[in-house]
Amino acid sequence: FDLLAVGSLAMPAFEDETRSDVVCTVLVRLRDQVKQVGMAFFSPSSREFSVCEFIDNDHLSILEAAILQTTPKQCYHFVVPAVSKRVKELLEGCDVGQEEVKSVLFKTDAVEQDLERLLEDGVKNHLQEVSMQVAMPCLAALIDRTRLLADHGNFSACRLKIHLVDAFMRLDKASFSALQLLPRPGDGVRVPTSVLGFLNRCRTAVGSRRLTQWVTQPLVDPEELGKRHDIVELFVNDEPFRQAVVNRHLSSVPDLDRLLARFRNVGRSTGTSAGLEDMVRLYQCLLGTDKLHRVLLGYTGPHRDVLEGVITRPLGSCLKDFHNFFALVEQTVDLDEASKGNYIISSAFEPSFKALEQRKKELWAQVEALAQQVQSKLGLGGGKDGGVRVVEATGGQGWAFRVTKKQQKAVQSKPGMRTVQLNKGEFLFTNPAMEKLVRQVKEVDDDYQTRQSALVQKALQVAATYHPVLERLAAVFATLDVLTSFALVSISSKGSFVRAKIDPSNKVVDLRGARHVLVEEVTDGAFIKNDVVMDRESSRMFVITGPNMGGKSTFIRMVALVSLMNQVGCFVPCDSATLPLFSAVMCRVGASDLQLRGVSTFMAEMLEASCIVQTATPTSLVLVDELGRGTSTYDGFGLAWAIADHLATKVNCFSLFATHFHEVAALADVRQCVVNKHVRALTHKEKLTFLYEVREGFADQSYGVHVAEMARFPEHLVTNAKRKAEHLEAGSKAANKRFRGEAGGMESLAEVLGAADVDD
Repeated sequence: FDLLAVGSLAMPAFEDETRSDVVCTVLVRLRDQVKQVGMAFFSPSSREFSVCEFIDNDHLSILEAAILQTTPKQCYHFVVPAVSKRVKELLEGCDVGQEEVKSVLFKTDAVEQDLERLLEDGVKNHLQEVSMQVAMPCLAALIDRTRLLADHGNFSACRLKIHLVDAFMRLDKASFSALQLLPRPGDGVRVPTSVLGFLNRCRTAVGSRRLTQWVTQPLVDPEELGKRHDIVELFVNDEPFRQAVVNRHLSSVPDLDRLLARFRNVGRSTGTSAGLEDMVRLYQCLLGTDKLHRVLLGYTGPHRDVLEGVITRPLGSCLKDFHNFFALVEQTVDLDEASKGNYIISSAFEPSFKALEQRKKELWAQVEALAQQVQSKLGLGGGKDGGVRVVEATGGQGWAFRVTKKQQKAVQSKPGMRTVQLNKGEFLFTNPAMEKLVRQVKEVDDDYQTRQSALVQKALQVAATYHPVLERLAAVFATLDVLTSFALVSISSKGSFVRAKIDPSNKVVDLRGARHVLVEEVTDGAFIKNDVVMDRESSRMFVITGPNMGGKSTFIRMVALVSLMNQVGCFVPCDSATLPLFSAVMCRVGASDLQLRGVSTFMAEMLEASCIVQTATPTSLVLVDELGRGTSTYDGFGLAWAIADHLATKVNCFSLFATHFHEVAALADVRQCVVNKHVRALTHKEKLTFLYEVREGFADQSYGVHVAEMARFPEHLVTNAKRKAEHLEAGSKAANKRFRGEAGGMESLAEVLGAADVDD
């Protein structure tokens, strides 16, 4: 079995709006049984390269994390045969288009020369990147596949950076699915059925895109995370300031990413290029930005220094660098005409335009006078019916007279009148004199457009040089929009949200009154809050037992979701919270057959569990839900015990282990760091009621027969099941006592599982 076959069909496709435009290349080498992985990424919209290289494990979990952090739409790869199948299935599982390419593309003979032509700051400033032995071949292949050298517009326009995989919380495919991070197709990016949809109160397009990036790249740097929390806190606590920023300014910001792409395409033969309208839109945005900057400068409350460093000062720097752009637009564009939707070069900028403009005014005066003459000739009044008006016909037929449809006969009865267009409720017509004037107006317009075309191109070429400043402006607005969105979520959602305290020692998880926000959103009644208090020394693992549908899965996912929301930068759905910064969230949840790949439910469980056992670290958060259901009771229990024991005593990470094997609760008797929890349920007159409360201790029964009753099993089947269950339970109690006495000597099978070569 292939280690990565599991899960490759388990993560459904995501909503198209969350997809990036990133293209990547992957190279995997094998040196002395060590897997060396190189990656290169390119975003056409931002013209930014990023590279990384690392040593990966048998499961290629770091490669998987890097793919999920960057969400590329296409990947070109060349890997050694030993892992080729794994890479292909990993990419398929992450919903990434892929193509296997030849090794010749990964030759680095000309990569430095190519970078010298493409990078805006040359190769000399990127010695660290160029020295990366596995990433540089990827960059060479990426330049070839994207055909960047074929477009001179890319020369001296690209940037290069290192992608630091460990700068963000690592999330695997199972975590993406279990925590519902991104929306499924058709859900949209604002529907609260995903973490992205729940958090998305953004007012700008750039903000929504930045939020998608943040959700897939939770921070692990406490300083950067603290800055996000500070700004969210000030917006939560200062409602007038928040409203001034969000309602008066952010709502009017255009899609700056698209504007940026248009300005970058000026002078290029491909893509949609910017026009005068785009210059005016950016100008109007900058006028609003100046007002916003003044509002931000006026803030004097808590965390003012942080706000100034992250938002206010960068925004002011952008405005300063745009100073000459204001003058460019005001001098070259006729802003009065632009307000009417007519984007032309100002006549004040080019003297020859004044004569053309004057001629056009004279012709339009003649057109209006002719309309009055026609109206008099037809004997029509200008009252309720509007008389004769001049309108533009559709289909490129030019300007014409317009009357209501009931006046059509009066027009057609007069000689010299020609029908132009018949619409619902109106009749358009012309005459020889009108046609002559329309031709003359068109000649003046064509002359104007011909003369201004060269000036427009010159103005746009100058405006396009501001694209680096526009990119900085878009980044500042995106950050501001996401942080205000977090504040809006925190104050307007169903329950209370608080700023989590960060435990620098990474020893405590303390959540009071915690809630699962996605479940809460679809719950009609009040969501049942639960406390989670874990200590690395005395209670780093919870073994959670209780009936199916009782809330075990929701409880363990809730802890991971709260942790992720905290590290994204948002407040968390709790009454109070103290959290460490987790380096990874790893999940083994749910059950799915991959029979087309020859992978059963149980093998899928074991492959996922093997990956966790071998790659989890003390700073990971591990969720295990109902492990061992796909095999015999004894085998399943033995594996569940061994894996839980390994996580608790060898990995030493915070773990939430939900199980239907109540006997696993005996682990708490022999491991001081394990604590038993159970979800409460009541039975009254054979009726089962779920309370969704998590309490100390283990569940004393499974309630499986009660759930069967709820599913309306035939009564005789339920009776027979109860009789058999009571008989088996009576026999197992004595064995359970003996087992508890012998538990301390049980061999840790997780070590065997971790060391096993599953491929064999």
